[in-house]
This record gives sequence, C-alpha cells and structure tokens, in this order.
Amino acid sequence: VLGLYPKEAGLLGLECAGKVVAVGEGVTNFQVDDEAIAMIGGSFSQFVTVNAAMVVAMPKRFSFAEAATIPSAFLTADYTLHYLAKIQPGDRILIHAATGGVGQAAVQIAQQAGAEVLATASPKKWDVLKSLGVKYIMNSRNLDFAEQVMEFTQGKGVDIVLNSLTSPGFIEKSLSILRLKGRFVEISKRNVWDRKLWHKLDQM
Repeated sequence: VLGLYPKEAGLLGLECAGKVVAVGEGVTNFQVDDEAIAMIGGSFSQFVTVNAAMVVAMPKRFSFAEAATIPSAFLTADYTLHYLAKIQPGDRILIHAATGGVGQAAVQIAQQAGAEVLATASPKKWDVLKSLGVKYIMNSRNLDFAEQVMEFTQGKGVDIVLNSLTSPGFIEKSLSILRLKGRFVEISKRNVWDRKLWHKLDQM
C-alpha cells in the first residue's frame, strides 16, 4: 500500500477468516457455513477461492477479526524458530520488533519451546511484552540492545536472533551478540544483506 516493498507485492491480503459458502468436489472436511481460517493471496476481498489444504477450522473462542491475525504470523514464527533455527529448551533468543504480529507469535512459540526470550520494541509497547511474560526488554530504536544483551547474559550472548530490523548497524550488532554456532534468522523484506555483504563478513 505504501509502495515500500521492493518486489512485486501482489494483491492485498495474505490471510482471512470467514464462513464457507461452497465446497469443491472431493472436499470432505468442510461444509457450507463452517467457520474457517485460510491463507490466500488477495484475501482482502468479500469472497475468495482457496485450496482446502490451506484452510483450517476456526476455533470457537476467536472472533473473525482475531482469527484473521493468526496464519501468516504464527506460521512464519513457527517455521523460522523450529525448522530454521532448531530452537531447543534452554536456548536464549533475541526477538527484534517483538510487539509486531510475527514478534508476538515468536515470543509465545519460543516460550512454549522452553527458551529464554529477550526482546526489543519501542518503549511505549513494552507493557505488551511484560504481559507476555518477557523479562528482558530493550529499545528497538537504537543500538544499545547489544550491550544490554551481553549484560543480561553475563557476556554469553544469545543462541538465536530473529531479525526484522535493517537500519544501519542493527544487523552487525545483532551478529555480534550471537554465541558460537548461533543462528541468525532474517525475516525483513527491505534492506536485507545481500551475498556480497555476507561474503565480506566471512572474510573478516
């Protein structure tokens, strides 16, 4: 919408929640009037046609608005932490921009995995993280987090960084606090380091 995405953004919407109004041949797990959550590009619409594999039943405790916030945030967090970062009980993880959709999902998934969460966010959003049980909270608007992480961890650093901050210095500082064999997972869409920058780092 803002024209900031560097590639072809496609139609608006990645996910939705609503009622099933029709089912295709061979679909047996859904019926008309079922409440469902789905992932589909262009979902900012009154009606969408979705592959049944991309649809799940909507829990009764959710409103449609709440349910529509679940798919991309939680799937992204789950994929990055479990499949890519191989998060384990006892890991320390720094989650940048932790009050965003993916950030809040990542906090919950990391806690469920038995990891210790450190997080950054703008100060006015810190209460959100406190309500999620996050003990170590830092400012996402400056680079002080790196020194604070080392202080919180008695100089040991973190095992995982889930990064979405690409302003100058943030990636370098985040890498500097990773332990040996630590995992840096990038989910930002803009100003991401390219192969040349990573190669330069390898030579250092």
